[in-house]
Amino acid sequence: MKLNFQGCAKLDDVGLQGLGQSLKDLVALENLDINFKRCTQIGDDGVDGFSQGLATLKCLQNLDLNFYNCNKITDNGLESLSQGLKNLSCLQNINLTFYECFNITDTGLQSIGQALETLISLQSMYLNFEWCQKVTDVGLHNLSQGLRNLKSLENLVLIVNGWKKLTSAGLKHLGEALETCLSLQSIHLDFFLSKRIKDDGLVSLGQGLKTLTSFTSITINFLGCDGATDDGVNELKQILLEHLPGLKNMHIELGS
Repeated sequence: MKLNFQGCAKLDDVGLQGLGQSLKDLVALENLDINFKRCTQIGDDGVDGFSQGLATLKCLQNLDLNFYNCNKITDNGLESLSQGLKNLSCLQNINLTFYECFNITDTGLQSIGQALETLISLQSMYLNFEWCQKVTDVGLHNLSQGLRNLKSLENLVLIVNGWKKLTSAGLKHLGEALETCLSLQSIHLDFFLSKRIKDDGLVSLGQGLKTLTSFTSITINFLGCDGATDDGVNELKQILLEHLPGLKNMHIELGS
């Protein structure tokens, strides 16, 4: 089922709660794709009601939820969503977008991480928390912990552009978590404008990625990461090329 509410400025929590109630009648649903982009009246109460309906979709295999610029959503909304996600044991593909949801913090990412770690059938994951500027290294650590149990995960896209508080420590946490994702074949990481990342963070990330011998494609964006240098990128590339013989595509970008 695909629904597009993009730009519906009058869609509010009551409407989203009603949608969640309707989901309870679709127990055999396998695919759900809903676009709430710029539905700016949606908040935590709506996400809570929606998530209660989401939790009943036990057969769901593919989920795509876009909350782009729904900036009334806070950590409480992510906690509700995580409770719904924990019931979706058949889920194979998940896309979550929270672009410019400014009120999300480390606590919200902890909730999402805790949900992800229960979804052991996941094969593909797209997570976009671009410009969630209250998130720190702790948030990336919290989210990364959710990856540790995902032994079937083959494709990962993680977009954390504009996290101004992100440092090399966050990349180290991510690298350590990814070490256990042994089926991972393709990864796209985007750290655009995370200016506090330095070369040691690039190397730490490489140390985690080098153990994943199934890799065929790696794309990493460090554009605008002013603390990183060509030396760090070159060392990262060297680590990957030495340890990943099956790698076919590698694109690592650095610059202003």
